Amino acid sequence: MNIALVAHDNQKKDMAEWVGFNYQTLAQHHLICTGTTGRIVDESMTAMAKGHGLTMALNLTKLSSGPL
Repeated sequence: MNIALVAHDNQKKDMAEWVGFNYQTLAQHHLICTGTTGRIVDESMTAMAKGHGLTMALNLTKLSSGPL
């Protein structure tokens, strides 16, 4: 399943927290994010996995943000 994750600047902290809480479920899917949100998702999921002694290969696509 594809899941798109987008967060406005003032919501990125909340997104990181939500991703950390749901990282095991999210890791089973293809994640699509804009650039900065993608970096935050990657960092949050990697940190949570390491904290639990796991390694994880993410299926994460980072897209350009802003107007096309």
